[in-house]
Amino acid sequence: MRTIIVGDVHGCISELESLMGLINPQSGEHVVFVGDLIHRGPDSAGVVRFVRAYLRSITRVTLVMGNHEEKHNRWRRNVKLGTAHRMKHVEEYPEIEAKLDSQDIEFLESAPLFHRLPEYEALVLHGGLLVDQELPEHPTTEGMSSKDRKSLLKILRVRDVTPDGEEMVKLGEKTDEDIFWADLYDGRYGHVYFGHHPFIGSRAPVLMKPYVSRPIGPVGERGMVSKTPMATGMDLGCVFGGYLAAIVMAPGKPTQTITVKALEKYSQEWQEED
Repeated sequence: MRTIIVGDVHGCISELESLMGLINPQSGEHVVFVGDLIHRGPDSAGVVRFVRAYLRSITRVTLVMGNHEEKHNRWRRNVKLGTAHRMKHVEEYPEIEAKLDSQDIEFLESAPLFHRLPEYEALVLHGGLLVDQELPEHPTTEGMSSKDRKSLLKILRVRDVTPDGEEMVKLGEKTDEDIFWADLYDGRYGHVYFGHHPFIGSRAPVLMKPYVSRPIGPVGERGMVSKTPMATGMDLGCVFGGYLAAIVMAPGKPTQTITVKALEKYSQEWQEED
């Protein structure tokens, strides 16, 4: 049976339908989304319905929580508390929410923070890992202290990190010394498939090797440099006019890459993310 990993969809329903038509997932196969099904694109609610209802009717589906799912869930809670007006970049949320039913919302809220694929010695998450990041046995924050919860949720947002890899650099605040998280990843959780960072201009998922994948700034003593990619970037910026990508794996068979070109550029630029 195949395992299919799909990059950030961001409401691009036509591209998702085309991609799934090319892959044609079968009963018993597993489709894993790296997060960010929603926001910025033309039909977020349609994507949620497609993934939850249609795909789940024919195959097994796992949605790993992205920062946009987490923020939408948080916005929904803040609406009930009367504090949603304090959040930025949520203008499209009410329209999306109005189109979601209770099962859609339950699906978004139940997304795990990461998903392990032991048969492939792999991990799927949305953002990235700090060098000292410890993942719990179960992919939730249930029972955690506020401090530990805040620390774990960084895996939804990590892109660039400080040269020592211990701190996340916020979007728009990167310096020449900061580096991409995968440049320091040591492979402790196996090969990581991730989204969040749009590799605009790439036409296939991006294989990343420690230290040499993005030589942006100093990284100190390198020691032995791995020749084996330890992470794969799945977000090819579909919503920005790029591609929607999937990787198809099956035991004992070569990995396949399938991509679909965006029909148009739906979003013009990144927004500050919180």
